[in-house]
Amino acid sequence: AKDNFPLDLYIREGVCDLWLGEEVEAWKRYETLKEMKTSGVASLYCVFADGCIATGHLPEAKVLMDRVAKIEAFNHPKIWIRFGDYCALTGNYKNALRLYQNAFDDFTQKINDHISQIKCLTDPSYVPPVDSQSSSSSSSSSSSSSSSSARSLRELIKVASHRTLEVQSQSRVRLLQTHASVLLRANP
Repeated sequence: AKDNFPLDLYIREGVCDLWLGEEVEAWKRYETLKEMKTSGVASLYCVFADGCIATGHLPEAKVLMDRVAKIEAFNHPKIWIRFGDYCALTGNYKNALRLYQNAFDDFTQKINDHISQIKCLTDPSYVPPVDSQSSSSSSSSSSSSSSSSARSLRELIKVASHRTLEVQSQSRVRLLQTHASVLLRANP
């Protein structure tokens, strides 16, 4: 690493330099990062791109983001939102909205998948598997305790399911509010 710092700290110091207006130092670190292959340092590309976006250095952010976009492991909603922020700040609102919608749809699908799994467990006809090693003589007493356990489990799952729906709604609202504010800041 440069200046006797581990690479991670060296690059992150460059982001701090951006915020402090120490552009000579910031761009030295930016160039060091650009010269590196993306494998293994893509998260640093994202950190520096965020700093560039936040400080208005959009062309430099685009260079880093284009490199990150080519890495399959980074093809997920968090990155789409970052790209959406960039698009909004550069006036490409249509593309920003598309990226935000993709992230939102992916998030919604994952939440819906979890809710479907919970609903399978809340179905009244669902009975948890009985331990196969239980003896037949204790089956009548274990049957009533198993039935009671199943009811308790269903009640807990119902509460969890309702809580998941609340969190899902709150998360959707926060996501939309955040990105609406980005769009409003970009287009006063």
